[in-house]
Amino acid sequence: TNTVPVYGSNALTTTNLTGNIKGLWSGDVNSNGSLRFLGPANDTNALKNSIINHPDNTNNSNSFLFTGYINSDINLNGQVRFLGPSNDTNILKSVILNHPGNSSSSNSFLFLEQIPN
Repeated sequence: TNTVPVYGSNALTTTNLTGNIKGLWSGDVNSNGSLRFLGPANDTNALKNSIINHPDNTNNSNSFLFTGYINSDINLNGQVRFLGPSNDTNILKSVILNHPGNSSSSNSFLFLEQIPN
């Protein structure tokens, strides 16, 4: 809500989740304090690596699906998916493209987390 302190511009999502409740932007898969779809230290590669390197993914398939609430589960549905329906990659891309600070709608837009320590 508006009573919770945050800092910076556009720290909260632009849509209300319920009533006047907003959320933080999701997608910091590599836990480096920033969100990026393309470019150096991007979260897309970290997401793909979590899929490829999963111990149950014996074929190293980037369409492998596994369950768990971890950083790679961007939409918190309990499933991590790089390719295919309801994949986390598209959610990350949507977060980047729809961020109000991304005025040029660039896939390589970078923004920093804005949560207090």
